[in-house]
Amino acid sequence: MVVKIPSKDDPRVFKHTLTVTLSDTNAEGTVSHDAFARFFGHVRELFALHYIPGFAEAVATRAYILTTHVTHYEFRMTPKFGDQLTIIMWISSYAAASFVLSAAFLIEGDEKRLCATAYHEIVFTDPKTGKPQKFPALFRELLERFCIKD
Repeated sequence: MVVKIPSKDDPRVFKHTLTVTLSDTNAEGTVSHDAFARFFGHVRELFALHYIPGFAEAVATRAYILTTHVTHYEFRMTPKFGDQLTIIMWISSYAAASFVLSAAFLIEGDEKRLCATAYHEIVFTDPKTGKPQKFPALFRELLERFCIKD
C-alpha cells in the first residue's frame, strides 16, 4: 500500500514533534526500526485522546478494545540522535469494523526529509468475545468526518 501524505495543514491531520533520544538509537546513533513502532504507538494514543471523546474512560473500563491487526513500515532515510522528528497521522480508510491509521515521519518537519511512512489496520474488538464488531454510531461519525482517503 502506497501512503499518500496529506497536507500538514489539513485539520484532520494530527501532528506531534519529538526529539530523538539515545534510547531511540542503535550503536551507530541512528534511529532503530523498533523505535518507529514506539513512536507510532505513542502518537496513536495522543491521536485517540485528541479526536475520540471519552476514549480514556472507555479503554480504562474496557468498554471496547482497539486491536492492531496489520502493521507496515517503509523506511527511506534514518534520523539520528538529536533530530526533531514530526509525525503526522491520519485515518486513511475505514470499513464496518476496522480503520487504517497512516503516518509519515518527517525530520525537522520538512517534507523533503521524509524518513518513513507507516500504516496500522486497527480492528474494533468486542471485549467479551475477542471478535471484530461493527463501530458504534459515534465512531462511524468520527471516521466519516476525519478520514482522508488516499
